[in-house]
Amino acid sequence: MKTVRDYLRHAQECEALARKAISEEQREMIKRMADTWRTLAETREKKLLPQREIAKLEAQQNQLAAELEGDTTGRTGPGRP
Repeated sequence: MKTVRDYLRHAQECEALARKAISEEQREMIKRMADTWRTLAETREKKLLPQREIAKLEAQQNQLAAELEGDTTGRTGPGRP
């Protein structure tokens, strides 16, 4: 699956192509392609945000659990020193 960075790179490539377009019609079509890549990047980013929030909350939860157990390294579970 493509990343947000990939989509934005494609948008930039389209913008560069649009500057070199021979006709106004080509330029507008390529600009629409760039807009579509940016929209895909925004959509992908929105889908990633909840996952990032969950990971952040899990890390906080692990840290709190470790503190409750007297371990300030943030490591929990089997094999912990």
